[in-house]
Formats: sequence, C-alpha cells, structure tokens
Amino acid sequence: MKTIAVMLSLLLSGCMTYKNIPTVSTNEPSRRLGKLYYNVEGGSLFAGPIVVREEIVKSAPYTDVLPIDKEISVGDYLSVKIEQTPPSVAASAFGYISYSTLTILPFWSTQDGSILRYSLYRNRVPVATKECVVSRGTFVWLPMILVAWVNAITPSEVDAFRACTRDFLDHI
Repeated sequence: MKTIAVMLSLLLSGCMTYKNIPTVSTNEPSRRLGKLYYNVEGGSLFAGPIVVREEIVKSAPYTDVLPIDKEISVGDYLSVKIEQTPPSVAASAFGYISYSTLTILPFWSTQDGSILRYSLYRNRVPVATKECVVSRGTFVWLPMILVAWVNAITPSEVDAFRACTRDFLDHI
C-alpha cells in the first residue's frame, strides 16, 4: 500500500504543458477521395500514436482508410513518423536526481517534445508534406501535487497529436 501511495504521489507531483498546437476546424471532413493507406511509426509518452491513427480514420477525406505496414506503389499512401525530442542532458540529470529524492528536489524541462512528420504520396510521388513540432514543458516537484489538477484543463499530448493530424488532413 505504501508503494502505491509513493508511486501515485510521484505521478501527481508535476505539471506538463504542450505548445505549438495548431488550431483546427471542428467541421466534419468531406469524403471525396477513394482509398487511403496509412502507416504510423514511432512512439510517444502517452497515447499519441493511437490518437493519430484514430484521427486519420475519422478525418481523412477518403471513403476508405486502411492501415498498412509498407509503402504501396499505386494509390494514395500516408506516412506518419513520430520522433521524440529528449530533454537536455542537464534536465535529464536533474530529473534523475529529483526522482531519486521522490521529487523533494524540483525538476523542469522546456526542450523536449515530439516531431510529427506527415508525408502523403500518390503513386509513390510526394503530394504533401508537413512537420509539426510539439514542445513539452515539464515541472515536477512534490509541492506541485497541490496544483496537479491544472493538467486536466490544459492541452495534453493526445490533444496536440490530434490537432496536428487534423491540421494536415484539412489541407490535403
């Protein structure tokens, strides 16, 4: 029971904010094109890749949207690559020290995040590309447990990945 309490306090003792999130329309996409094959590579801290897949299926302007493992030679193919930007070396060191002291000492990072690269190909010819850089700010300190509720009302990684994907799909 004590271990669960310690783990819960570590998870709740910080705030995470995301920047560079595009503003997107809330209109339903028109399904005007035929079939789209897509592949999402890479990972993230939370459920980012899952949300990217869900948003492609929901918002792509295609009548059929299908996942595939490799690029196709005929038809439309969307490749999404997710790359994590790690915190700086100094921030990583402070993070290690902070978590070693159960967040009694603070840790912060402003240089990490994700890069989402979208590439749409038609018959293997690039049609549209976009790079969406999402910055993440993290602050962890035991007293932050009092304001951790702020995480519930600020954009999350899921919101950022959904907005980046929708923004790309709205412009193809």
